[in-house]
Amino acid sequence: MARDLENEQRPQPRSSRYGLPRRAILAAPVLAAIPLACSQPGQRETGSPESGNGTGYYAADVAQAAQDLVDVTPEAQRADLIVPFDSATRTRGRDTNQTEAFCAVLQWCPLGQGITVCSMNMSQRTALHALLDRAMSPGGYQALVAVLNRNRVIGEMEDVGDSGVVDRVLQVDPTATGAESIFDVAQNPDPSKPWYPVVGGAKEFLGTGTTVDWSWDPPPGLAARYQQFCDYTIAIIGNPGDDSWAIRFEGHHIAVNLTFLTNAGGHREVHSTPLFVGAFPMVIPEDPFAPEDTAQQWHWTKGQVLMLSVVHHLREFWRKVPASARGDAFIGPDLVKQAPPLVLDTPPSSLIAALSPRVNQQAIAAYPHIGIRPGELAEDALWNLRQAFGFYTGAMNSSIGPSYLARFDQAVQENRPLTLSWAGGPLDQIGSHHFTYAVVGDLLLEVLQSNQYSVQHDPEFTGNHLHTMLRDLSFDWDDPMHRHQQQDHMTTTPEPPK
Repeated sequence: MARDLENEQRPQPRSSRYGLPRRAILAAPVLAAIPLACSQPGQRETGSPESGNGTGYYAADVAQAAQDLVDVTPEAQRADLIVPFDSATRTRGRDTNQTEAFCAVLQWCPLGQGITVCSMNMSQRTALHALLDRAMSPGGYQALVAVLNRNRVIGEMEDVGDSGVVDRVLQVDPTATGAESIFDVAQNPDPSKPWYPVVGGAKEFLGTGTTVDWSWDPPPGLAARYQQFCDYTIAIIGNPGDDSWAIRFEGHHIAVNLTFLTNAGGHREVHSTPLFVGAFPMVIPEDPFAPEDTAQQWHWTKGQVLMLSVVHHLREFWRKVPASARGDAFIGPDLVKQAPPLVLDTPPSSLIAALSPRVNQQAIAAYPHIGIRPGELAEDALWNLRQAFGFYTGAMNSSIGPSYLARFDQAVQENRPLTLSWAGGPLDQIGSHHFTYAVVGDLLLEVLQSNQYSVQHDPEFTGNHLHTMLRDLSFDWDDPMHRHQQQDHMTTTPEPPK
């Protein structure tokens, strides 16, 4: 083990496997139950005024907003904007050699499905953002906009970054290994000026092997990041309001998927995953510009944070997990293929399981992980884990987000085993690298806080690049009609998969 895990939490009286006294499962109000809505498998949601949660109204409102976008889209673009529901466009990347499914991951994002933002006229852009605003919660839409607008800050940082620092280190010592930060093996070449060293990272994500190249020379820069901003895409799969239709909005650091289905009883189901949200920089650092230079977005936004609360709550969760369980769940850097001069102390892929079109829940078996029941965890540990999940459910519209969080609560209240894994640096150093894999009930959250493909700025905050995804394991996003056939049209109930 890279450090003394036992010293991160005081020992607890041992009356369960991982050292916590057995107790009753959390009662409300700590994890207050929320009425389940359409996202709960097997439930029937009428969407009528009497149903009380407004799912039907929400589905109709989003369908109208999507139709508004269609109506202002020139005829020549409509064939690219609207595609059949059963086409591969709904679940596959345009270039599957680079991105199997999601145009959002830790590599240069190829063009997504649908039409691009910068190919739209002003009426289309306004209709697109009106659709996203109504499809998500107010906070979710603002988070999405923050992700989009971060691209300018990324470009500004890359334009002043020192992209040759890794090569200089390797020229001096080609065998240099084991540094957690580039600041540990390199000096600021001009101490009188701010220094922003650039580091690369993992080159392969979808295969079984991983290579690492910490040199990234040159990084894209502002002009390329503007083009990446232009390449955010929207696709409408099926016709808005049909029995089966979907929305796919994606690009650098964002993938929003909404699937609307009508079950055998004629009732609406709305599925709001897969949901990918990333951030770089999570914390916008001090800029190198003069106070009177107001032309740079970086200069205006320094000190602002994006999704820092997610990694805060996950770290607090792990600090409150019994030390023996924390040790069993820890992925050490010795299990990861390394390359000089930096240590890769998080899993080498962008995410272990959540990015695949169909989640392979067995993929975690290649790494240390644990199964532990909520009853073996402290209430404040579960509260912090719930807060992390709450960022994603809170980004969803209020007609559907609470039902996902209610499923989290139900899994805890029923004391269903959690699947957990983690990696990275000291938990009390929020700027260190971190990885969490957490399955609660049938919800999977993966979070990767890394230094890969980023401009460094602070020896104490090297993990400033965040990639995260929430998946609903009960929803077969890859083949939802098969799910309907099994659940709604079989005369006998099929046995659950083993």
